[in-house]
Amino acid sequence: MLLSVAIAIASIWLGWRAANSRSAGGHDSRSLDAAGATDVPNATVGPAVLALIFVLGALRSLPEPEVRWSADVSAWQGIWRTRREGDDEMRGNLAVVGPSAPSFEVPRGSVHDGDRIRILRGDAPVPAARGPGEAEKQGTSQSRSSAGEVIVAHADEVLRLATAAERDGWMATWRGDLERRAALLEDGKAASLAQAFLLGDSTALDAATADLFTRNGLRHVLAVSGWHVAMMAWLIVRPFAALAELLATRFPRHRRALAWMSMGTSVALCMAYVPLTGGGAPVRRSAIAVGLAATAAFWPIRERGSEASFRTKRRIDALSLWAAALCIECWLDSAAVSDVGVQLSYAATLGLIVATRPLTAWLARVFDLEIRSRPEESLLSWPRQCVMAFGRRCLRVSLSGVAASLAAVLATAPIVWLTFGEACHWGLLTTPLLAPLFIALFAVGMLMLSAPLGPLGVLFTWLSHLLLAALESVDRLPGTPALLPERPTWLIWGALALAGMLLVRRFSDGRRPAILRACATLSAAALLLPWAPTPASFELHVLDVGHGTAVVFRAPGEPCWIFDCGSRDRSRVAPDALAPLLRAWEVERTKVVLSHNDSDHSGGLRWVIERAPPVQWAGALPAPLAERLPHTCRRFDTSVGKFQLPEDSPGLAISLLRGSELEGNEGSRSLLLSLDGVSILLTGDAVEDGWPPDLRDGLREHRGGWLLAPHHGSNAGHLGALLDVLEPAGVWVSAPGRPNLSAELERRRIPWVSTGGHGPITWRPP
Repeated sequence: MLLSVAIAIASIWLGWRAANSRSAGGHDSRSLDAAGATDVPNATVGPAVLALIFVLGALRSLPEPEVRWSADVSAWQGIWRTRREGDDEMRGNLAVVGPSAPSFEVPRGSVHDGDRIRILRGDAPVPAARGPGEAEKQGTSQSRSSAGEVIVAHADEVLRLATAAERDGWMATWRGDLERRAALLEDGKAASLAQAFLLGDSTALDAATADLFTRNGLRHVLAVSGWHVAMMAWLIVRPFAALAELLATRFPRHRRALAWMSMGTSVALCMAYVPLTGGGAPVRRSAIAVGLAATAAFWPIRERGSEASFRTKRRIDALSLWAAALCIECWLDSAAVSDVGVQLSYAATLGLIVATRPLTAWLARVFDLEIRSRPEESLLSWPRQCVMAFGRRCLRVSLSGVAASLAAVLATAPIVWLTFGEACHWGLLTTPLLAPLFIALFAVGMLMLSAPLGPLGVLFTWLSHLLLAALESVDRLPGTPALLPERPTWLIWGALALAGMLLVRRFSDGRRPAILRACATLSAAALLLPWAPTPASFELHVLDVGHGTAVVFRAPGEPCWIFDCGSRDRSRVAPDALAPLLRAWEVERTKVVLSHNDSDHSGGLRWVIERAPPVQWAGALPAPLAERLPHTCRRFDTSVGKFQLPEDSPGLAISLLRGSELEGNEGSRSLLLSLDGVSILLTGDAVEDGWPPDLRDGLREHRGGWLLAPHHGSNAGHLGALLDVLEPAGVWVSAPGRPNLSAELERRRIPWVSTGGHGPITWRPP
């Protein structure tokens, strides 16, 4: 609460300073001069802006309040707020009415953002998947808090009490009609895109399409926010204003009444768009900002020595408007500043306000582009003047688009880096390049919903396929997205501060101090250059993924091998457990071995293919994953027997084993690692026909090593014979609880450890 009050006071002071600097300094046009220089906000405002960004970012580093499971709670009720989406599930929180509750996970499409729902108590909370290092952060499984745990609710345990539209009362019928019109499109992808892009129902999109937007850095266009309100204002406010000006030339006596009527109608239509899209916080903020900006010209202003008068051309101060919106946000919700959506929204807007014009001038200077006409061009013929004027206008618009994208990316980079850990580098160009297509799609879509004509639906479907084709083309480029390496928080925010000070100083006094330039260069190099050294020795990690398997290892010359990645009872195995390890190792390419196609072994590998494309794939290969593999990826498999896999690490031999061509568990592959006399056998789910005598007998020379127990520690089939041959020094079990095999291992006096009781397992050679 104190932090929220501090933010509110800082925002009020910032807005007052911005407005005061404008009134004291006279007219501030911020226009590009002939040399391309640009004015920036007053020097006293710049540090305050940077300080406010730092406060917003620092809140992301604060620990979340601990929420513990209570067995007495029989149900939770509240407003659903989606936080993250996966392949088949959505994870979010409730604005709870009653006891506090942890995060929830519901089937995809079962609820929509903003619905009032009741979740019946089912099973105990499921811990999140964990990688190495997470056990130290959260404690052991017996003592760690449930802040990272998730309540998994099935479809029959989720009761929708009221939709977001129904809570808005008189707008419910209108929104329902629009949703039905959007769903009537014959093409399924176009219909789901219409519901997501126009009405804010992102759950209508399938997981693959939603992740396509995420990988291209354009997921924000699916969340109805300031982007949509800005397009709505451009499509409504501007035409109404032009109509009012046209009528005013015919009826000059009614100029003021026409202006008021135009403003009132346009603002009312923009405000009506809020409940139609579910009334989320981003669209509410943006609609209020548009309303304030549209009515600012009609506010009375009192000048010294005169009475209050109206100015139809009153200048709108963007920083003051931004500060007022942030103040209102903090006043209405004391926890708003800790929400990542609020931080991203305000940081991006602030970047657009402060840095767009300076970056436009900087880009023009870097590429040596003339964006202002020269006096001697007036001597040219008028056709050439028109062509050159049109070309310069297109050039200014293009540079402004790239500069705006760069400003928003830089302003939100620390939050994205620390929160999501991945980014699309091509988003700097794809956002301005695809902006005309998004505007056309929005305009056609709103006309289609207002007047459901057949040609409009056909045009919207064609534009939808064109957009998806463009995104798929960009998705084939490297770095869509790229995993961001782990860096200290102070370094990330320090680099942004240095870049901001360099930008403000450069365009305020026309020079850049050498020390500031050197510090900015060093901080950028520290962020982008690799830190992770080549591994000095072999290391292996068995991730804690519940009922599933995920093993990662590396060695000198081998940056990263992944053996299976999936879980039956825990979602987001790859983003939550595997991604931190890949980011710490700064892995760009992987080598994957898949034992068989079951989801508890392969569920997270699609994420791996999209984020860290494999250069080598061995073992089973499901068709959906084969479609996404790079064409340069080498593929290996064996029908029955032992196959030596190529590797680049001295002293390490990797073999693929398979005992049966059967489908399912018994056709599972195993991976045998031989390292300086020590053997490690990583198995799949084969326990009977998958371990014939000849394959078992071939492992006698590898006895005394380590074993990842087959089928998550089940005690069945030929497992006893396999233990007789291997006589392992220790057994690892990837399972959520005490495995069935534990009794037999204890009888044989073989040490064993389970991820369900120990957490992630790390092994290095002694």
